[in-house]
Amino acid sequence: MGSMHYLAVGLGILFTVSGLLKIAPIQPAHSHLVSKFGSYAKVFPLKVIGFQVAADMYRSLVGFAEIAFGSVLAFGRHDWRSISCISLFVIMVGAVQTHLAIGDQIAEMFPALILGGLLLLLLLHRNGLWGKAHLD
Repeated sequence: MGSMHYLAVGLGILFTVSGLLKIAPIQPAHSHLVSKFGSYAKVFPLKVIGFQVAADMYRSLVGFAEIAFGSVLAFGRHDWRSISCISLFVIMVGAVQTHLAIGDQIAEMFPALILGGLLLLLLLHRNGLWGKAHLD
């Protein structure tokens, strides 16, 4: 087990906890996320095609996705970890797009940028999920 395995487990646990904070009423993080997702729902990425969700539904969907994909990334089989990593990367791209759309400072989107970069590293590194070491 190399460093990429430990990175996958660490990121998976981090995303699982992040998803739990979005769903479970653990204060003060939950109330902060509830207020933030109110503004995030106004710039929902699929709004351009006419698909709009309520802020609570948006927060819950992102939370459940982070719990599910984070758990699989931390403790799942290798092929499922790849799918989970790609899914979490898409969520992080959506998070950055949301922050850009509402005009947040770079400090607000910094966690999504760092986590997205780590997920990309996990996917593309030689010893990562899609690396040459696993394809041989």
